[in-house]
Amino acid sequence: MASHVEYVVSNQKLAFGNLWTAVAHIITGVIGSGVLSLAWCMAQLGWVAGPLSMLLFALVTLVSTFLLCDCYMSPDPESGPDRHRSYLEAVQVKLGDKSGWVCALFVYISLYGVGIAYIITSAISMRAIQRSNCYHKEGHEAACEYGDTLYLLLFGAIQIETGL
Repeated sequence: MASHVEYVVSNQKLAFGNLWTAVAHIITGVIGSGVLSLAWCMAQLGWVAGPLSMLLFALVTLVSTFLLCDCYMSPDPESGPDRHRSYLEAVQVKLGDKSGWVCALFVYISLYGVGIAYIITSAISMRAIQRSNCYHKEGHEAACEYGDTLYLLLFGAIQIETGL
């Protein structure tokens, strides 16, 4: 098996990949905000339902990964000749334009929801850090109450400015 793969597609850029770039993408995809809440979720589900749910979600992720890999090249998943540069392009080619529009709607709604969740979670985290700093300076008896509206607006503005 070759450690370096190169696809040449007409009128498109070359795509390069090797084992290390694949590992880097997997690590950055897996280690995210979900890992931070994993301990709490496991504690809520218990010793039986927690590991079973993790295995179930791992299985769903594995099946989804294989489906996406098979849709990357068409009509043959291994030799192409057409390469789909995005998930939405693969959906349009495989299922048609109408399904592509429906899929795009769901993808953008999901991205919008994730963006809102990140803004709220980051604001709550920034408020918790500020409260913790106040408790360390003033003691645990101090009134260290802070609103999170400022942090919501600040993080939202940063996301809009950076285009995330």
